[in-house]
Order: sequence, then structure tokens, then C-alpha cells
Amino acid sequence: SSFTFKVTFTSPTKVVIKKNIQLEVLDKDMQKVVNTIQIPVQAEAFDVLVDFAYPKGLDSLKYGSLKVLQSSNITCQLKNKGKFPINFKVHFDNQSMQNYFSIQPNEGTVCPGDKIQQIAFVFKAAKPVLFENRKLNLQIIDPITQTNTATIPIPFSVETVYSSFVISPTKTISFGALPVGTHLVKSMTLQNTGTFAFDFEINGKAETAPPPKTIKGKKVVQPKPKPRKGSAAYQFNNYSITPGASTLAPGQLCQIDIDFVSPTPGNFKSTIIFKISDCDPIITEENRSIVLDCQAVIPGIVVSAFDQIFQQTQLCLRYDLNKSDRIAFLEDEQLLHFEPMILQKKATVPVSIINPFPVPCIVDVSIKSKVKISPSAFPFDLSEKMINLSPNSSQTIQLNFVPVVSDSFSAVFEATVRGGSAENKTLRFSVEGIGALPNVTIEGVDKVKNSYVASLGRTLLGFSKEGSFTLFNEGVIPARAIINTKSAIDFRVLSPDISQPLTIPPKGRQTIQLMFAPKKVRKGVLDLTVNIADNPKAVHQISFNAEGSSEDILFEGLSNDEGDLIFKDCIVGRQQKQTFVMKNIGITPVRFVWPQQHDFVFSPRVGHLHASSSKVVAVTFFADKPLKSNMQRCACQIVGITYPG
Repeated sequence: SSFTFKVTFTSPTKVVIKKNIQLEVLDKDMQKVVNTIQIPVQAEAFDVLVDFAYPKGLDSLKYGSLKVLQSSNITCQLKNKGKFPINFKVHFDNQSMQNYFSIQPNEGTVCPGDKIQQIAFVFKAAKPVLFENRKLNLQIIDPITQTNTATIPIPFSVETVYSSFVISPTKTISFGALPVGTHLVKSMTLQNTGTFAFDFEINGKAETAPPPKTIKGKKVVQPKPKPRKGSAAYQFNNYSITPGASTLAPGQLCQIDIDFVSPTPGNFKSTIIFKISDCDPIITEENRSIVLDCQAVIPGIVVSAFDQIFQQTQLCLRYDLNKSDRIAFLEDEQLLHFEPMILQKKATVPVSIINPFPVPCIVDVSIKSKVKISPSAFPFDLSEKMINLSPNSSQTIQLNFVPVVSDSFSAVFEATVRGGSAENKTLRFSVEGIGALPNVTIEGVDKVKNSYVASLGRTLLGFSKEGSFTLFNEGVIPARAIINTKSAIDFRVLSPDISQPLTIPPKGRQTIQLMFAPKKVRKGVLDLTVNIADNPKAVHQISFNAEGSSEDILFEGLSNDEGDLIFKDCIVGRQQKQTFVMKNIGITPVRFVWPQQHDFVFSPRVGHLHASSSKVVAVTFFADKPLKSNMQRCACQIVGITYPG
């Protein structure tokens, strides 16, 4: 048979042993040594002498801050200072750490006298992590017994992060409404709030379709704003973004200018997206996007809604002015009509210039004569020649009419928007007006030189005779007549009441009725002066003459009140006859005798008139040769009394 025994060696201290173990073989009774066997034993207890060194300046694996998915390598040195080979192996207390570290080599053998063993600790994380004062274990293993003879702790600290940034403003940058062709620059900022530099790039996505490339069949070239020097501009949908790409250091703030201009109208809504390196994938495009919104508008004004343009002026047709002439806008002719004005008087019409669009505009306003006229005589003027209109606003200007000469005037009013389109660019309408001075003409009396004279002839005492004259306004404005009288012996004005001014409308007439009623035998005179208000040169002198008489014989039916019998347009060799009436207004009969004349023949030539009776007398005129004039005085003999007639 056989027997196995074990020999165990251990030592608390370093020691080398060379001894023999003596094996004694005894008899059965354990009394006598039968045989002695010497078993040599050698043993050594030694320290594991290894040197683990970090790179210069480090006392642990200090990776600091890393970007996600960024790898960092720290190489340490392992040296065997003992007399025997050792095995090493890196041990992870937490097996999840294996997802972050790549160690080369992870295990191996280092013999005494070998070169320094380089061990590379490579850290890489696919997500943000933070490890502070964590450790790995470097195990030293006896290659013979496979026992762990030493454990060297390897501390490490590391943080992995994504790029961190702040975009301001967020969500939307509104440019509002802009006139077509106008540049507007707005700014935003991108700040690196992380610990690493990052690259960014801006890309765009249009939310609305681009405006048409043509206007009225003509191709429109879309001009793009030029990038500023030293920057890389990104052009997108009429937006120019500067810089369009760059690199930001930690803590750096970048101002990004967004320049918009469009030659065509339309709504321009676009989204710009920031592409940032090492950005957390959880941050979606929506959180890295800014909406750019702008409306390009062609500036203009209201050009056809005349009820809004002339809010304080009546709108009518030309036909309506025939009923009542007044200031009005004639819709059928698109013409502003001023009623006739007295010279130097002023009429004003407010004109509203209306901007219905959400962009400001500059409007040039003018009024020009349709015909050539002296500037000093041009009666129209404007309170404003240029106006600035805010978005969706209006401004009222005054169009004045002040005639300085008597004439008819016509002009064209224009309000033109700078940079506007043909459709809403120009408000245009015609303007007309008449400047005049009031005046009247005198009808019903004879004009002698610069005055008017009328005779009512003879009137018997106790009787009366009426006369009249008419004021005719042949102008276009009302005339206000002021009538003054003097030397009114036996005269009286019947109607109208001339103590107050008389207003005579255009093309109107006013008849003045007067009466001569003599109280004694005498001549009467009525002098009237007609003054026209607002026209100092319009003065008319009118004189009425009459005579009071106490005669018994009256002649009626004569050519005028002076007792004249007038034969007009007589032809040589042809008779012309006229008649008149002799009337006895006395209380006794009378006998009359008309003289014989060569050219004039009275019938009856001789006769009698009883009291309160009358007789028709025919007078025949005959000439056998041309006569320039044939004025004769005929005397009628009545009961021995000669009465010139």
C-alpha cells in the first residue's frame, strides 16, 4: 500500500529555506527505526515586486472631459522588479465598465529583466457619463500556483458630454411686411455653452412655395445679397445668412445676421436648421430650427375707391350739376369739379391718400395744368408735395383753388407711390374750376356812352307812368347788386325792395319796377347807381327822366314817350303809314288842324274832338329819292292854341 502526505509552506516574512525532511520508517510496534530517508526541501518566500507607473503628471487615470464617442488613451507602465515571472490581469469590479474601456494588453506575463510592459487604457463612451474616483484592479498572479499575490488599484475619473449650445431667439424670427426690393437685417445668436469647440452649419427648408419667376411674361432675376467679407454666407429663399457655417470655441458667442430682400411680392416662410457636431441625438431638428417669416409687399395706395378718397366731398354725375352747381367729384368723368369762384376767394377739398398695405410708402403728390399757363395764374395748389404713409394708414392733404384771373382752368392731380406697381401706384384724376368776377348787364334802357338813360316822357298831373329796367347776370357766379338812388323827384321804386342787396343767380334776371307820379308841372329825374359786390369795377349809372304836364290833349301810340313818330326802313317810291290816337281829356270840345307837309300826309288833317273822346290819325310818308334822315316837327293847331307834337 501507499500513503500520501502534503507539505505546506508559508512564511510571514521573506525567507529562503534549504532543509531536509527526514522520513523514518519504524517497525510495527513503533519501537525501532528500520530505515531513515532524507527528503531535501527547498522553499523561498518572496515579495511581489512590481512597479506600476502613470504618465508624467498623473497619479490616476484622469481623462477629464471627453465628447461622446471620443476615445482617449492613457498608457501606463508595468515593470517586474522581482526574481520570478508574474502574471497580470485587469479586473473590473463592475462588469459594465467593460463597455467603456479597451485595455491593451488586458493580461499577460512579465518576467524579471523584461522590458517595461506598456498597458494602454482607452476610454470611449457612447453616451454622456460621469465617473469620479472609480477604480480598476490590476491583479498580480503567481504563474505557478495561479494565486493572486497582489492587487494594484487603478483609480480613474472621466466625463463624457455632448456639444452644448443656446440659440436665441428660439422658434421664430419675423421680418414682418417689407416693401419689395427693401433690405432688412435681423440678428440671432448661437452660443457654445459646453466644454468643447464644435462646428455648426446652417441648412434651410422652405415652408412656402417660392414666388413666380416672371412678372407679366418677363423673367425676373432673383438678386441675392452678397456675403459679407470674412464670412461664409448661406443663401436660401431670398434670405442670406452670415455666417452659414463656422466653428465655435467653448463659451464663444456667434452673431448670425439674416438679410432678407425680394424683388417680387409674396409670403416667404422658411425654416433654417442648425447642424451641430457632437450634438445630442435626442435634440431633434425642431429644437435646432428657427422659422424665418417675411411678407414682401409692393407698396401702393387706394386709387379707385373715391368714396374713401373724398370722404367730405359729394359724389355725383355731371347731370346733377345742372340742377345745383357745387363742389363735387364727378364719378362718370373721374373729375373733381370746383364751383365757379370769385377771384382771390379760396375753396379747399380734402383728399385722403390711403395706404391699405402693411408696409410704409412714400407718395409724391403733384397737380399740373392741362394747358400752358403762367405759374402765377395757375389757381390750384396742394398743402403737401410729399407724404410718408405708415402701414395701413391714411393722410389727408388739402387741394386748394384760388383763382386770380377770370378764366376756366383744368388740371391733373397725381399721387404716385415710389417703387409701387402699376396697379396701385398712381392715384390720378382731373380737376376743373372757373375764376370770375360777378357782373350784370342792364336791359330795357338805352346805353349812352358809359351810362344808361331812359325817358318816361310827359305825364299829366294826377296820373302815373311806370318804367323798368332789368339786371341780367350772364356770368357763372351769383351777382350781388347794391342799388343806390338820388334825385328821385316824383319817382318811386315799386319793386323789389332795393334797400337790401339783390342776389341774381347765374343766367338770372331781376327787373326793377319804378313809377313816375308828378305832383306838379316839372321835370323829374331818378339817378340810380348799381354796384356789384366783389367787383369794384362793375358800377352802372342809370338815369330816368320824366316831366309832369297839365295838357288837355294826349297823343297815344307814338313811337316813344318824347312824342316822336318814327318811320323805319322806308323804301323810295313806296308809301309807309303809321297811326296814333288823339285824346281829349279836357271838359270842352276842341278843333284841330294838322299842317300840310311835303313828305307827310295827315288823315284826317282837320277835325273836332269832343270832351273825353279820341280820334285815330293816320300819317303817310312818301319819298321819291333817297334820304339819310328826314326829321320834321309838325305843329297841330287846336282852337287857336299851337301844341307842339
